[in-house]
Amino acid sequence: MADKSSSSSTESSSRPGLINHLMSDKKSTILCVLRVLTLFYSALYSLPFIGSPAAFYRCLVVYVGVSYLRATQRLPRLQFSRVYLQQVLLEDSIHYLLYSFTFLNSFPLSCKSNY
Repeated sequence: MADKSSSSSTESSSRPGLINHLMSDKKSTILCVLRVLTLFYSALYSLPFIGSPAAFYRCLVVYVGVSYLRATQRLPRLQFSRVYLQQVLLEDSIHYLLYSFTFLNSFPLSCKSNY
């Protein structure tokens, strides 16, 4: 009897620990969720029987969010100086952000016959 009550209290106490961990590092949690959504939408677009152009755009929009959050994590506060501009231009996440914006304005090309 004591084993059952101790195991159920261990399970219930592990959930608040997980929730506390996720709430303590909100940006990393959001980045993880957005990355999973990026994988989901890219797989949805790649599958020939259910893929659609909407999944392509959703994947890009989610990736814009990921790139923006990564840039805010890595770059210091906005400053109007040559050094800050150099840091921005050297940052990978800014390049990915600009790359995603470039393809948001285009129509996805595919070998599928339904386009």
